Amino acid sequence: MLKSNTENKSAEKVKEMFYPLLDDFCIALLYNEPDEKLLETLHEIFSYIGSERLSRFVLEYSLTSRKESDDLSGLLPIDQTVLSQYKTMLEHLSSGKFPKLDLKHLSFLEPIRLDILAQQEKLASKKVAVIKSTSTKWVDLLDAINIHLKENQDESKIEDANRPRIRIFEPYVLTEEPLDIVRIEFTKRGVAVPATETEVTKAQPEQIVQERKPEEDNRVQRSSKRLSKVEDEIPAVTLETSHFLNMDYFRNQMNETIPNFEIFDVCSTYVEDGSGAQYIKDFKNIVSDWNDSYARAILSYDTAKSEDDNLKLLDLLSGYGKSEELKEKNIPPLGEIDIEFPELNYVEFKTYIIKHLLSKILTTKWSDKLYEKFTEWIVQFEGYIINDIDVESAIGVLEVLVDISTSLESQIKDSINNKLNKAVVNSMCQDLLRIKDKIIRWINYIETFPINDLQVASRFKWCQIIKEKAETKSWTENHPVKHKLQKLLGDAHFKINYPNYKNFIDFSKDSINSQLTIISVLAIFWRILSTSSTEDNKEAIRLLEDILLDSNTEPSDAILSIRNFLKQGSIDMKLSLWNILLSFYQSSNSGDKLAVGFEECVLFLNDYLVNEYVLLDEESRLVTLSRILGFYGSSISFVVTSLASTNWILMHPIKVQTLRLFFELSLLFEINEEASYISSLATSIKSKSTKSYHHLTNTLIKTIILILASIQKSNPQILHSVIRLFHTQLGLIGICGHAGGSFLEIAQEYLKSLPNSDQDICQIIKCKYHYSISIDGVVPADHGTARLDELNKNDCKELASFVLPLNSERRKHSKQCPKHDIKLLIDEIYDVIGDPDFDSNEALGRNKATLNYFLDNTRLTKRLFQEAFHGLVRLELGEAEEDKQFNGLYYIEGLLLFSSYKLRKKNMQSRAVELESAISLFENDIICGSNRFESWFLLGQSYGYLVEDDLIWTADKLTASDRKITTANLQRKSLICYLMAINKSLDESIKDVIKPVVGNLMSLFAKEMFSAVCEPMSMHAFKVQSHPRFINRVNGALFEPVSQFPAVDKTVCLKIIQQSLQLSIKSSCREWSDYYYLAKVQRKLDKPAGLVMETMASACRSAFKNKHADNIIEPHYNLVSFALKYVKSNRLDSKDALKYLIEDPLIKLEVGEETDFIKLIIKALNKIDSSDKKNWQHKAKYRLARLMQEEYHDVKGCNRSNEKLYFVENSK
Repeated sequence: MLKSNTENKSAEKVKEMFYPLLDDFCIALLYNEPDEKLLETLHEIFSYIGSERLSRFVLEYSLTSRKESDDLSGLLPIDQTVLSQYKTMLEHLSSGKFPKLDLKHLSFLEPIRLDILAQQEKLASKKVAVIKSTSTKWVDLLDAINIHLKENQDESKIEDANRPRIRIFEPYVLTEEPLDIVRIEFTKRGVAVPATETEVTKAQPEQIVQERKPEEDNRVQRSSKRLSKVEDEIPAVTLETSHFLNMDYFRNQMNETIPNFEIFDVCSTYVEDGSGAQYIKDFKNIVSDWNDSYARAILSYDTAKSEDDNLKLLDLLSGYGKSEELKEKNIPPLGEIDIEFPELNYVEFKTYIIKHLLSKILTTKWSDKLYEKFTEWIVQFEGYIINDIDVESAIGVLEVLVDISTSLESQIKDSINNKLNKAVVNSMCQDLLRIKDKIIRWINYIETFPINDLQVASRFKWCQIIKEKAETKSWTENHPVKHKLQKLLGDAHFKINYPNYKNFIDFSKDSINSQLTIISVLAIFWRILSTSSTEDNKEAIRLLEDILLDSNTEPSDAILSIRNFLKQGSIDMKLSLWNILLSFYQSSNSGDKLAVGFEECVLFLNDYLVNEYVLLDEESRLVTLSRILGFYGSSISFVVTSLASTNWILMHPIKVQTLRLFFELSLLFEINEEASYISSLATSIKSKSTKSYHHLTNTLIKTIILILASIQKSNPQILHSVIRLFHTQLGLIGICGHAGGSFLEIAQEYLKSLPNSDQDICQIIKCKYHYSISIDGVVPADHGTARLDELNKNDCKELASFVLPLNSERRKHSKQCPKHDIKLLIDEIYDVIGDPDFDSNEALGRNKATLNYFLDNTRLTKRLFQEAFHGLVRLELGEAEEDKQFNGLYYIEGLLLFSSYKLRKKNMQSRAVELESAISLFENDIICGSNRFESWFLLGQSYGYLVEDDLIWTADKLTASDRKITTANLQRKSLICYLMAINKSLDESIKDVIKPVVGNLMSLFAKEMFSAVCEPMSMHAFKVQSHPRFINRVNGALFEPVSQFPAVDKTVCLKIIQQSLQLSIKSSCREWSDYYYLAKVQRKLDKPAGLVMETMASACRSAFKNKHADNIIEPHYNLVSFALKYVKSNRLDSKDALKYLIEDPLIKLEVGEETDFIKLIIKALNKIDSSDKKNWQHKAKYRLARLMQEEYHDVKGCNRSNEKLYFVENSK
């Protein structure tokens, strides 16, 4: 098939077909047991193209395959033809000749044979590679070599290689052809090139200001185009102090209110260029030209990071000495290439360069780019030179590998903390494992050499110490590294510089001593930071206090060393130490120490910003100031959190002047935010970095909180004024609810104990919960705070502690219904709190049973009335373990429902279910232990309304005695509750609360009693009880729900009613109904007619003055009725009776010459009937009809009067 397809094909096409075919044949040998034909074909092909080894391999494979086979073919004998061919081949090979076979049938493979011969000849010749470098700099030479190798790589080899591992592969392995001779040509050899390379000194990682990449610049440009329209809406106004009048007023008021606070003119400072201290100028530059480096610096102390960040101090201490500032600076730079390169093969050539550069690595300073490329060479090529290198160069390779390993570990740690892609982290971990394997191999190789040179031996030991120190995860006082350093210290009479390694410290006696000191400190801190118990923190706190605070004890050498280091190093180390100390104070609940430590820390920062900070270069200043602001925001959070746990009481006083500097910076930040809405020349940080904006905003609020806590014990008037100033200013800029609402919390707590603070608390409630409560017509302002999704129990506790007492204060008397603004809030609080849990609270369960028993089984006896009117009734309820903040909630909620019922009742829309809910709430209030007068009072009214509804709407209850039992029990409960209210009214402690309502109480009680005594109830309430009693009568035993006789005589009841009404009238409650019922009671008690008539006349006069006088007919009719009855019974003279009718303001009877008393009575009744515009009354008509019939036998006149009774017109 191949032969037929190659006859008309070109040589290239034949190659394309043959080589894949041969590959497939060979692969078949690997995966399956080949048949004889395949082996024979391969033997012929390999023999034809002249490959003796492959041909021999096929024969040997054929001879051994049957023995190794698992199937039946293994039982067959060896093929003698193959064996003969194999023997013939061996004979010819022993004589140096290859057997000639008759392979004419393979002549079509002649192009293939010739191609293979050509390739073999090509391989036999030496390949010369000319690499051209653009300059004589070492970095350009390494670049040129790397580029040459990349251009000559075989793509098929790259595909076969594991791509993630390509960067650690020696690129020479992936090239198509060997490089037998390497020649270097410098294209600009004759041109003068500067002898030194551009040096890039690496700054601390946190102080690097990253340059924008081109794609980032493009992204910024695109963003600017998108925002151009928005920016155009804000004009480029030149800012002036007049734009910030609110802030200026706030500053002036603060300076006037808080003694010696003296905030500088922040408005003028912001507007005027070049004004203020250096840190002020720098802060203005930061906010006006915000970038990512400032955001990273400000958020670097974010307390929301993982616990691993608590070990930042260990990293800083263990890295002491790596800083460029502590390394030898008088190191000459690496010059240009000054050596000739012999013509060597690639491996020898690269080895030659590596050895040469290793000889320069400790004595010259390299550029970062050169060192980076050199480390790549070492990682890729170290396997080729491990057995062909001297001991000093081998130590150089080891140092490079250790440096790479240390940097890689640091990158992995940062990647984990920054939550980078897991695949990236896994790849770095695999690289680290490979590097560590190489390090172990090189250490073992170096240890095979006898090292007699002390410097070389010290260099090897120092490298191992640095490696072990970097890999150490936990430190102890007797750590092996410490012993090795102590041992090495005796031989350290010289100095070895490491100018290029990123993680190596210069070797000297001083550096060894420094490391010994740091290890001692690390051992202490590791023991502290590795545990979370507060008891173990005492040692760390003591150590940190010795380092940071002035103490009376003599400091140890370790402490003195750290103090000296802090003076020499950057501020970052000290900030980290302060951060850990303050966090330890907070975790151990040492509020007093936390306040002291924070104040000392802020004083240190104040001094640093005024003095040492000025000496830094501009770039370092801006990043350092950002880090200080980030640290200050984090540390003040510790103090505010501690304050919240101590009910906002500062455990140790902090001078308010200490906070002034950072408060002023915070005000500048807020002015800049305000300016961004006025002019496009100012840029809001919020638009650049939301997290940074929130951090700075929260810092402002927490500083304000600490200012309030610092002046909390000062003059209450000053505290009140400052709270109001702060809230007004924060509300204007819409941030009073930021920082978790901490400002609102502390303001509310302080205002509770301040007089005349209700309006301010209402403003806080508006901001926190968005409920608007007006006081004296003042409505809280909307500060744009975020609304809570829903209230929880803690929120309700806070609200109830203010709203419930406020509601009591605002009402004129205890029964007045809350206003609408408070009503909404109380309803929501009740929805969250719900009814008492009687099942889980035993005390409440017992109280409920006690109250129910009292109401169900107490009978209205004479003794009960006596004890109640003398305040001697005792209902023993246990003290319930309920939140005191909710005291009165059930009462007020019940009052709201009760008021709603009364309002609906007027409109004929009342529902009994509302009344039953109100009764349940009033009972809950009593059950919770309040024994509240108002609850008893309103319970009596509520049961009374149920009785009234039964009497009005359930007519069948008026007929039979047994049908009145339910209503009578309700009426009995109503009277019991009224009596309990009267009993409670004698409590001197609530005398002022009782006085406005005692008249109403006695009036309603008397009317309910009157209803119980008279028809249709007829003393039933004094006979019934909720549970029938088992009575043994003469005619047999039975359950009796109603006693035969009332527990109180009717006359006694009437006297109690009379006394109650007189008390009501005496208390200035001038209700016409009181006189009206009193007159009726006096008549039933058979009082003198004149007294009864005078009382009823008082009722008429009082009713006539009522605003609804047109609808009040009853007292006037009863005055006429009483006059008629008393005259007929000869208990009152007709002239005296007519006198009352003449003086009545409604009747105004005109006697004239009429002498017939009955006619005058009829005239008075007609006058009353004509006054009933709505035809609500029937008694006057009925009395007229009777008089017509009985006195004058006027049937027609009687019928005319009765017609109006039969056809009642619609009142509308």
